[in-house]
Amino acid sequence: MMPGLAISLLLLATCAMSQMMSVSSWCPRQSETKFVQKTNKFWEFEEQRNTWVEISLPYDLISCVDDNCSKVASIVDMDQKQSGLASQDEPEDHDAALPLRRRISLTRMSEASVWVTGQSGSIFERFWNGVKWVIAPHELPGPTARAISVFIVNQTILALSEAGQLYQLQVNENSQPIWIEFMFASLESGRTEEELSSNVQIKSGVVSHDGERLYLSTVTGTLLEISEFHPLRWEDHGRPQGGDNSAIADTGALRPGIVFTISSSGNLYEFDKGSKPSWKKHIWSDPSVNQTSLETTGGCALHGLAGAHSSSLFLLTKVEYRFVELLPD
Repeated sequence: MMPGLAISLLLLATCAMSQMMSVSSWCPRQSETKFVQKTNKFWEFEEQRNTWVEISLPYDLISCVDDNCSKVASIVDMDQKQSGLASQDEPEDHDAALPLRRRISLTRMSEASVWVTGQSGSIFERFWNGVKWVIAPHELPGPTARAISVFIVNQTILALSEAGQLYQLQVNENSQPIWIEFMFASLESGRTEEELSSNVQIKSGVVSHDGERLYLSTVTGTLLEISEFHPLRWEDHGRPQGGDNSAIADTGALRPGIVFTISSSGNLYEFDKGSKPSWKKHIWSDPSVNQTSLETTGGCALHGLAGAHSSSLFLLTKVEYRFVELLPD
């Protein structure tokens, strides 16, 4: 793994928006939203030099739409900024179109259907009924079942609860949608479905980049892969030697068919079931940053930064919110 230059948290926001561009139109813009500066270290990418260069402060943030450019904020030197002396270029706007709503996850199913899990643990579907946009609740069964995310794989809808249980949305005999607890059934081991299901607690999950598979990280640190639902086909890929799987960083965006995971100790691992061994640990190419650990969060894959056919995976570290860049071989 090659250590890239540290970049600001703006890169993560840019990546998240690029990955969710198709659903961003459903989120109301907040007119009072402003850039909040929390560091003095920012970089910009120079295409001619093909490298990241640290910017000099102060620095104006410019937004351009159809060749119409305007200043939206400024990055100042925080060491020289005195309390109460910061310039106010624009008056505050207190007339928000809608109150700000916190969401845990937002998943796009189609042009006419968006699924949302709220901070309360409720699941809502916002869909177009042919006349207008409406909202339909899809609560998980049980008074204590709180949803933290929704996964959509080949039109199969699943939800993960706070307790680590996976549910699948099905239609009952009355054509009503109901949640059924997902069973990781495999009778080859001689254990019942109930015994297997009770022993599998899911920590997090990520749909593969091609939308065909679901990868799950369990509470015990193993990696599961569901490739089909009808009939059910799933695999337990275990864990890397000497490590575990605390977070799934990438599921094929950087390299097709390759899964990158981050361990609880902050190490990066690569899983490729077509190679021997299947698990590989990535090490720092620069010994000076050998002790830097990664945050157990998802990565951000971007294409074209170092050329038309280049791909990069940005990962957040535990040190000063820095990013490192993983380049494919």
